[in-house]
Order: sequence, then structure tokens, then C-alpha cells
Amino acid sequence: MPEPVQRTGQGQQHAGGCFVRLGWMLIGNAILVLCTLSIAKRGGSFLSWADAVFWGTVAAVVWLRYMDICRLGGETVFGQPAGMDHWRRYALGLPAAALVAWSIAHAVAWAGAE
Repeated sequence: MPEPVQRTGQGQQHAGGCFVRLGWMLIGNAILVLCTLSIAKRGGSFLSWADAVFWGTVAAVVWLRYMDICRLGGETVFGQPAGMDHWRRYALGLPAAALVAWSIAHAVAWAGAE
């Protein structure tokens, strides 16, 4: 397992770290919301491209969070240093919340198909 990046000073950030943080904080969540809405509106067939994108995004966002912490001196959403305990909570919490959202979206799609 890679060692976390040592912080050399407050306010110093790598441009890649900023993009990775945007990915797991904003872009990934936006994609998940759009896929959830698409699944809920679809009705009919059980699995579609939106399901594949949804679960691929969940995996990608968890990986981005890991890379942020291990390679880029990751921070929490409040600007505090993040550690592997933050990643573990995220890696368990996001898929659990995603499963609930995905299940609800499919329930709505199924109810709308009848």
C-alpha cells in the first residue's frame, strides 16, 4: 500500500489534487444523480447503460478518493488532512448509499412501468 504524501506547508496544493478532489466531491456525485434519475425515469428493462455507468462511477470515485489521500495529500471537504480512516469510511459509506439510491430508482422505474 502506498504511503500517504507528507504535507510540506499549508496552502500548497498540486493541480492534480484539485482535479481529483473535484472528481470525487462534485463530478462523480453529479454523474450518480443523473444516472439515478435516468434509471428511475426509464421503466421497462431491469438493467441498462445507466446502471453500468452508475456502478462504474461508484468504483471510480472510491478509487479517486484513495488516490487523493495516498498520492496527493488529500483533504476532507473542510480542508483538514485526510487519512486512511477517512477513505475506509468513504469506501464503505458511498457504495452503501449508492445501493439504496439505486434500489429506490429501480423501484420507481418498476412502479412506473405498470
